[in-house]
Amino acid sequence: MLSDRVRIFTSGITKHKSKTPRRWKAGEKIVLLMMYSALFLSALAISIVMCAQNSTLYLKVQENCGVFEGAFPEDRQAVERLNESVADFLSGRTGEIENASERANRHMQDVKRIFDRTENAALVLLACPVFLMIRNRKASAIISMLPVLLTSVFVLFLAFSDFTALFYRFHELVFDNELWLLSPDEDLLIRCLPEEFFSRMALIALVRGMLVYLFFCFITFLINKFGRRD
Repeated sequence: MLSDRVRIFTSGITKHKSKTPRRWKAGEKIVLLMMYSALFLSALAISIVMCAQNSTLYLKVQENCGVFEGAFPEDRQAVERLNESVADFLSGRTGEIENASERANRHMQDVKRIFDRTENAALVLLACPVFLMIRNRKASAIISMLPVLLTSVFVLFLAFSDFTALFYRFHELVFDNELWLLSPDEDLLIRCLPEEFFSRMALIALVRGMLVYLFFCFITFLINKFGRRD
């Protein structure tokens, strides 16, 4: 009787040990996915901030949006000055935006706080994945591509959605006031930065963020493949 109990107990331990490696492998994959996701979000956040602080990019997107065309085209020099003022403001070099209304400047103060938090979060998210992924010797190409694939699916969803409705919904969720509801008749800022401008800038920032992320993944794979094995 006692021997049977011992046999049952030891068999239970054996089964438990046989399951442990699988659980550890699943745990490693989850941790790796979290690290790659954090790295992807960091690259995307940094790309958004860099695009928002690039006045030259503003001008190129505005040309594609038709800001300088139509029945009432905007003055190019005035738009260029506004672009530089917005980029300087978001970079922290100035405290307000020239040729913008008081309401627009108050709204941009809210935007600046979000950008500062985004930039700080990006640096924090970047620190851990860089260290852990370089130290890891089991980097998975499939896992590293999951954030890109999921984001691509999300972009396709947006492409077939009502961007205007999502644009308004986004502002309602992010901002706790209605300062973002600017009038094109009264404010040059909203005329120079129409809704199409933001959709194009978002796509550019996303593509650049993906390229930065893929480049880092490539470097990581090279380190894992040719680096010194533990």
